[in-house]
Amino acid sequence: MSAINAVRGWIAVGVAIVVATGIGLLGYLVPTAQPPAAGSSQPMLGRTSSVCTTGTLNAGKSSDSAESQVYAVAAKASANDTGTLTGRELGSADEGSAPLSVDTPGQGKILTGPQNSVQLTADGIMAGTSAGMVFGSTDSGEDRGLSLGACTSPVVDQWFTGLGAADRLRSQLVLSNPDDKQAEVDLTFFGPDGELSVPGGSGLLIPAGRSRTVSLQDLLGNLDGDVTVHVHASVGRVSAMARDLRSAADHTPTGADWHPASAAPANQQIIPAVPGGPGARKLIISNPGQRRANVKIEILGPDGPFTPADAGETSVEGQSVVEVEVSKGLAGQIGTVRVTSDQKVVSAVRSERIGKTKPNDIAINTAQPAITSLGLAPAAVVDGSETELAISNGGSAIATADVSLINLDGVSLYHERIPVAPGASIERRVTQAGPAYLQVKTPAGSQLYGGVTLRQLTGSVNGLAAAALITPSLAGSARGTQYDPHVAQ
Repeated sequence: MSAINAVRGWIAVGVAIVVATGIGLLGYLVPTAQPPAAGSSQPMLGRTSSVCTTGTLNAGKSSDSAESQVYAVAAKASANDTGTLTGRELGSADEGSAPLSVDTPGQGKILTGPQNSVQLTADGIMAGTSAGMVFGSTDSGEDRGLSLGACTSPVVDQWFTGLGAADRLRSQLVLSNPDDKQAEVDLTFFGPDGELSVPGGSGLLIPAGRSRTVSLQDLLGNLDGDVTVHVHASVGRVSAMARDLRSAADHTPTGADWHPASAAPANQQIIPAVPGGPGARKLIISNPGQRRANVKIEILGPDGPFTPADAGETSVEGQSVVEVEVSKGLAGQIGTVRVTSDQKVVSAVRSERIGKTKPNDIAINTAQPAITSLGLAPAAVVDGSETELAISNGGSAIATADVSLINLDGVSLYHERIPVAPGASIERRVTQAGPAYLQVKTPAGSQLYGGVTLRQLTGSVNGLAAAALITPSLAGSARGTQYDPHVAQ
């Protein structure tokens, strides 16, 4: 039977530790139950809501909504779990049977081809143990390739960097309001040379149960270089997700993906699970403050952190954005990037998968908070794609990740407890057929980060997608910290 195996042996710890935790030298998962990760906190109870964004400016059968699948899963927390997870199209009446419904902990469901974005509502124990992802795959049109994006909760503040407002890279920002009252949103834009004055960027009204899509090109015109956007809800809350569409000079599509918000501006940011393989890996760093930021760049590799050659340091002027190529440092391996700065910054990585005969595709990774107790990848294993999992330790002490692969019927396929050394990363390749989800439990107080990458194996495109593991109770809330970019740091 297939297994999740370590293709490059990314366990930066001694053999004695490996043996003590019951892991073979080749890193195979064992199909047996193990005790929960030590120190894991109990999941929250109550009700949570998140939005699975499936459409942008396109409409009708040609839209990316028609190619989308919403994966929703609820991890099992204890023998007495009770709760529900339902999914309905945003703004639809809460009547009749929900198109997507999970009432058994440990299981999951797929909603195929929704016409609009989907609102997930979790009650009871599932409020702290469930998550959703949107997966898309198409071989033609501007959306061709693979796409993967988390369902996110509504919050007050969100930050995006590495967006585009030019023919070669066009970004569309989707603002969704799952609440029962109207929301009002102000957008602040920063380009390579500073803050941008944008008429029409403030006072955007988002009706209850509706979405509004903003084209950066329509607001900014044609603008070369990376763009950073601060989304602030002055009234209510919104869930925001961007869509990146890349084209060649002749307007031939060369990749598309969902672009999630980055963690709030901070002196240290970690971008997990940047895809391996050939192609560019562009690290985008935005400084929303007034003072110049001096930045150190590190790769969290199999043997610990190291500074990539020719890309270890950079500076970012106040209220501006820079781009750094880090593909040499990653050396073709799936990996994690750590950015440390003397000023608060926002960061993301844009990756490209290139091939000789098939069109290219892109994937977007953004800085994320550490996994808190439980991390989920609902669409981790999808038929027709190859999956890799990366877990990195941003802390100063060794931490053990409790990893399980579970199918949507709730059957555990494989399990492994993986010690991760400080500043190091491990990698696993999933060879089990899907659909299935990945569950990662982490010890209390640890600083473990993780994510998955998907590579298309069939079809006519070199499809590529990536997404961070989702902590259910933090699906968007970690990006809600208020931050005033006009205050000098």
